[in-house]
Amino acid sequence: MATGISALTAAELSNAAYVTAGYGGGAIPAGWVAPYGQDTDSSGNEAFTVFVNQSTSQVVIAFRGSSNLVNYESDLLNSGGSAWEAIKPVFQQALAQVQKDYPGYQIMTDGGSLGGGMAQTAALEFNLSGYGQNSMPISSMAAADSEIQSQGGVTQAISNWSAAGNTFSETNVQNDPATFLYSTIEKQTYLDTNPTTLTAPASVSPTSNSLVGILSAIAQTAWQDHTGGTVVNLLSAQQNSTSNSGSTSNSSSTSTSSTSSSPVTQLVQAMAAYAPSVAAHITPVLTGVENVLAHLAAALH
Repeated sequence: MATGISALTAAELSNAAYVTAGYGGGAIPAGWVAPYGQDTDSSGNEAFTVFVNQSTSQVVIAFRGSSNLVNYESDLLNSGGSAWEAIKPVFQQALAQVQKDYPGYQIMTDGGSLGGGMAQTAALEFNLSGYGQNSMPISSMAAADSEIQSQGGVTQAISNWSAAGNTFSETNVQNDPATFLYSTIEKQTYLDTNPTTLTAPASVSPTSNSLVGILSAIAQTAWQDHTGGTVVNLLSAQQNSTSNSGSTSNSSSTSTSSTSSSPVTQLVQAMAAYAPSVAAHITPVLTGVENVLAHLAAALH
């Protein structure tokens, strides 16, 4: 029996979970089938797909990421916690069925974005290994579940999970907005504390110099860096590459700062670093803001 799957296969299965749920996405990779179709909660808002590879004796339960208003509300209001609680009973039933139908198979979780958060939580609560891409965190709501609290809390639960030989492999795209917010800024809980980070593709160029054009380009770049299709494309290109070009790194990002620059300067520099192609368009805005601040400071003195 094979142990684990490649990051590319994991990303492809996460992407395919959207297709089986009736959304866009990608094809199921060769050798894998979805014998049960999709499983959803009672409202139909949350979903996952069980993928089986009989030649490798493996099962991957891939959670679909955010696809509707209820999903996005869960993302913003409770870091995906309510989405997990809604689908959890269905997952428990499916897991029991899979264990019955495929005895001896390696069972793993998988998912991107919101699906990655649920994949992490399911792995932790049910003692499984898994994979994620640009994932949401293990929410504080999920951390209150009995499966975690009975072990003394989330920190001890992760320690026990890891000691049992489980792993979770996270693959992120550089500048992904979800992991930047929930991991880098908010320091929420992730199973993989040293994820693989893929170099982001070229950012989207503004169609105009207007504020709307610039903000639209930033938003499009953020969405591009977050989608599962981008992860699949980058991993595919990496796999097909004949040389190690350094397109992956185990550090999430590099940053530069200047203690002499103002908060406004630092903010705009961060925006420029996030979407390099808009830097030239942001510079005049920065200059104008700095000039206004300088005049205000002079007037106050």
